[in-house]
Amino acid sequence: MMQTESEEPMKPHTTIPAADSPPLPPGEDPDIAALLPLLAAALSPIELSGGSEAALGARLFARVADSARANRAFHTVRRDDGDWRELAEGVRARLLDRSEGSHSALIAFEPGARLQGSERRLVRECLVLRGDLDIDGTALGPQDYHLAGADAQAACARSHDGALVYLRTNLPGKGVFGEVQHSLTMSAAHAGWQPLRAGVRIRPLFKLGEHLSMLVRFEPGARVPGHPHASHEECLMVEGELFLGDLLLREGEFQSAPAGSRHGDLVSDTGCLLFFHGMVDPSVAEDDD
Repeated sequence: MMQTESEEPMKPHTTIPAADSPPLPPGEDPDIAALLPLLAAALSPIELSGGSEAALGARLFARVADSARANRAFHTVRRDDGDWRELAEGVRARLLDRSEGSHSALIAFEPGARLQGSERRLVRECLVLRGDLDIDGTALGPQDYHLAGADAQAACARSHDGALVYLRTNLPGKGVFGEVQHSLTMSAAHAGWQPLRAGVRIRPLFKLGEHLSMLVRFEPGARVPGHPHASHEECLMVEGELFLGDLLLREGEFQSAPAGSRHGDLVSDTGCLLFFHGMVDPSVAEDDD
């Protein structure tokens, strides 16, 4: 049949949503959307028997108890944990961990703030997390590392634009790093990354015997198998997030593990960068067959 000028062309069939229907997400097919309520009405919930429901609950509670038991030995500091205390005008500190002869903290500098170092003899490790820091003329930026040995002169640290810094200190003669006398600076611009295993690279910062401080980078999906700790270990998440067993450590969070404890598998879904201090178990560097 020929179409006259007064007739409108035929349109393909479309489903008109009900007036009280919520707006469809962009790209949603209205025909498919109209079928969803019908499908939902036709579905019947699966009833669990009393025994199955009880068994499921028991397994869930057992898993929660196992997780709590596995993580009891670890000291975990979340982003909102702890209090900041003022060290100087525009400079604040938040304690992360304290062990025999050493402690770790975050130090926040407001723009233009300065902090005069203590005359107390200490071995200091400093990692800039963000911003800029100048230590007696040594300019540091993100992921730059500075180690000051026990014989170093008390230094003045200042920040032009503001900074967040991870500071780890050792008393002289306490712990392995307490024996360090000299100082050094490691620039991120000249970083030497080394493969540890598939998807995991390390950037050693300082090593003494089997103990070291380093940055560790996980690619998305990378995994490190569960392993024991032969000595006290510290981890600070610099970027991204990482599962340590079933505990998720996010950016800005910290965990320490005592000697003799054990971590489950380490897995990063998103990829991450973390600071590590301790000893690397030999099994960590061996890829799975």
